[in-house]
Amino acid sequence: MLTGNDSTNSLVDPLITATRYITYRRHQIVSCDVTIQSESFPVSFINEDDSVVPVILVDKADIVKYQNVDLASHRSQLHTQLIQAQGIYSQRSRAVKYTKRGLFLESLIYYQKYVLNPLVDVLRLIHTPSQADCYLVHASRDFPIEVVLTLEKLYGVKTVQDIIEGINLADELFCNAVAEADFMLSQTY
Repeated sequence: MLTGNDSTNSLVDPLITATRYITYRRHQIVSCDVTIQSESFPVSFINEDDSVVPVILVDKADIVKYQNVDLASHRSQLHTQLIQAQGIYSQRSRAVKYTKRGLFLESLIYYQKYVLNPLVDVLRLIHTPSQADCYLVHASRDFPIEVVLTLEKLYGVKTVQDIIEGINLADELFCNAVAEADFMLSQTY
């Protein structure tokens, strides 16, 4: 039973119309996004990226292209991201300093910036290397459930003591994740 149709013209490009159809059926909702282009401009998708799988119904102008990732370039980008994450994580002492002072807000901001952000970056390298720059977007879908639950615990801090415990747990997780990412990068490419 089709009950919703929400059609809008793109504010960015008047030659593109986006429509969302929503179907309700016995406590299930299915949403289908449809994009119609009146002029062609090339759209490319990466073959190795399993997280973006378009379903092309009609492509008269042959504008949808698939390409393979340049493995050497991609490996270099991932390696750079790993090194940057390690550099950021090496400043975790900023979070530790404010926990010792008992300042929650200051501890929280540095905990997120210098502990959690680089941890998520390395976990992305391991679990979704083709989407390594997506941070927490679709993390519940992309990461194994045990990683999701651990991240939820690490992000769910409410006190300085929670942050101290989170830093200790993140230290172990980060070390293991870096070792796994290093191994993966040396083996895969």
